[in-house]
Amino acid sequence: MIWHLVAAVFAGLAAAGIGLLLRTLSRKRLPKWIVPVFGGLGMLGYQVQFEYSWYEHKQQQLPDTAKVISSDTSSQIWRPWTLLFPMTTTFSVVDSENVRSQAVEGDVVAEGWRSIVSPLSVGLAGGKWCSYANPGDQPVDQRRDDAGSLTFETAPLETPLEIAGDANLELSFSV
Repeated sequence: MIWHLVAAVFAGLAAAGIGLLLRTLSRKRLPKWIVPVFGGLGMLGYQVQFEYSWYEHKQQQLPDTAKVISSDTSSQIWRPWTLLFPMTTTFSVVDSENVRSQAVEGDVVAEGWRSIVSPLSVGLAGGKWCSYANPGDQPVDQRRDDAGSLTFETAPLETPLEIAGDANLELSFSV
């Protein structure tokens, strides 16, 4: 993450240098504010490029046995360019190499490690911790958090399940 900040700063400095060069070549006929405007546009341009290229970059890092099964694009009002070109915000992957299947009593059972790389926005819909029940403090629709999380859903449990200490969960399920 720190390297993205460093890259954004250098993109801003490079763009500000272009603004300064243009101002010098125009014999200072361009206004002084052109330099910081170019710097800000350079930083913004880097951020936009990074936001649109992270999905392809992450896909290239996946092993050959992994397959993207779904992806979600979204638009945000504070990113007006996404209203014209929605950007990919989440995706789900299945890696067939890390999942083994076996037959148990006639059912096919898959077993193996499950993992997910969640976007940084996971948890934002969870509401405030230790809130005073003010409007906006309570959890809202958490489907977007569920989409970015490794979740398992079951029918309601017949008996209460209490977990104390560090939880270690081992699951078996059939597909």
